[in-house]
Amino acid sequence: MNAAGSSRVTIVVVQRERFSTTKQSLESLFQHTRPPFELIYVDGGSPRRIARYLSAESERRGFRLIQLPYHLPPHTARKMAATLAVTPYIVFLDNDVIVSPDWLEALVECAEATGADAVTPLICVNEPLHTMVHTAGGVARICEESGQRRFEEVMRFDGRPVSDVKDQLKREPTGLIEFHGVLVRRSVFERFGPLDEAYLATSEHLDFCLTVNQRPGSIYFEPGSVITYLAPPPITFADLPYYTLRWSDEWALVSEQHFYRKWNAEYTDRVVRFSVQHRRLGLQRLRRAALSIVGWRRSHRFSDWLDATLIGMAKRRDLRAVGKSIAKDATMPCSEHRN
Repeated sequence: MNAAGSSRVTIVVVQRERFSTTKQSLESLFQHTRPPFELIYVDGGSPRRIARYLSAESERRGFRLIQLPYHLPPHTARKMAATLAVTPYIVFLDNDVIVSPDWLEALVECAEATGADAVTPLICVNEPLHTMVHTAGGVARICEESGQRRFEEVMRFDGRPVSDVKDQLKREPTGLIEFHGVLVRRSVFERFGPLDEAYLATSEHLDFCLTVNQRPGSIYFEPGSVITYLAPPPITFADLPYYTLRWSDEWALVSEQHFYRKWNAEYTDRVVRFSVQHRRLGLQRLRRAALSIVGWRRSHRFSDWLDATLIGMAKRRDLRAVGKSIAKDATMPCSEHRN
């Protein structure tokens, strides 16, 4: 993919919440990213069709593929890949992101010009691509109010058309990144420590922002780099077990409780409530049909049962996969394709 030792960037791709966007995202990456760059792709528990596709693409394109037969929290996958990177910069991307031309060059140029520890692109959401803002940087900070520490987050221009805010977008310091896509200096991990994999589902990006900004470090917003996050729905049947586990109450509560303890801030359940709403995008039509047939209370009981069933399926699958991996080779619990 590039001459050995010539690349300054390692792109790390992990699954966010679905697998069905894998092909569209990877093809976008190779179409709009000029070499040289390294690519480490972590695939945890994808459906067989997707796993075969990634294996074939790894062989054909020459990138490093780490495949595990069980599901991984996204931040665990990021940390795993980050420890393998040797380039000055690491760019984290989710597998449901579509990039635009020159996106990578703009991030690197910003980091070189400003000395930033991290650079966030303009992150858009859904189709038409690159037209609706998800976040253009923003705020992530702890505020002292009446003797209490409260966390504040602001996603700048969220939900606004890019055309409406284009004149206000400029390269500048910011307080917020999201792991949909972000460039990070590898030296950040040497200075501040590795990514905190206690975050199973939520707030990992907020933890990263607070860690960098308090040291102090610097985060920049670079509007010359534009990517788009493909938010669900649709959610395929093959996606459902991981998607439901990814947004389960268990993973969300563990993550949120860890975040508020770590930063000594007053706990709120806003992200946990978001996780429930987001999780229930899976089988949305079935849930709506249940609501119309049996009413609000019983339909919620049905949704709880449905979620528990899907999460149980994912956990049993992962346990079987772990058991088989250990039985096959107790010292190497994953298969890795290196090219």
